[in-house]
Amino acid sequence: TERGQNDFIYHAYDTPQDWGEKDLLIFYWFGTGSGKRIEILVYAPEGTRFDFIFKDDFAGWKRMVVPLDSFIVREGNPSWSSVKTIFLRFTIDSPYTGTFYLDRLVLDVAPKEEEGDVKLMSEDFQTFVGILLSFFAVTFLPGVTWALFVFRARGWIKLIALSFGLSLSLVFLTTFLLNLALGLTISKVSAIFTVAFITVLPPALHYFRKITKGSS
Repeated sequence: TERGQNDFIYHAYDTPQDWGEKDLLIFYWFGTGSGKRIEILVYAPEGTRFDFIFKDDFAGWKRMVVPLDSFIVREGNPSWSSVKTIFLRFTIDSPYTGTFYLDRLVLDVAPKEEEGDVKLMSEDFQTFVGILLSFFAVTFLPGVTWALFVFRARGWIKLIALSFGLSLSLVFLTTFLLNLALGLTISKVSAIFTVAFITVLPPALHYFRKITKGSS
């Protein structure tokens, strides 16, 4: 397929279908390992739609199991009891030229796990979890180790308050100094190493002092 021409697979029902009693959308997808994003659009009915996105990040046939409650509402007020059309296409930000294969698309009411199943989670939910964990790692985790091992904080309220303040200060200061001294720009990799270094440093120094005292 080529984006802008026959760039999708779709099926339009003659009459609206009731998927309200179903739980899962199951199909077989032949992956090419392209890393491209594939969008599943369910119009229910026309003018309203559900949406789900997964990645073509594997090779060969895989049985894909998508819970209907993982779809998000993209347009209007769609209803699973009035499904009219289903599309599979590459997203606009993942242009692709080539061939892709789909087989045995069915609905089911209960999970039937099979070896090799790929259980999909909404990409929007994955993004949300990633942002939440990143926020926790930057604004709280480094400060906890400094509050415990350097400032000897006691009590939950004091520990939490000190952890947030120390995390923000230390991450900002360390990033600024690394940029000033080494010209290190902020990237995903540098941010991970910076946060990891700040977090590990206090307990490492603490146990190093214990070892040196014990050996003297």
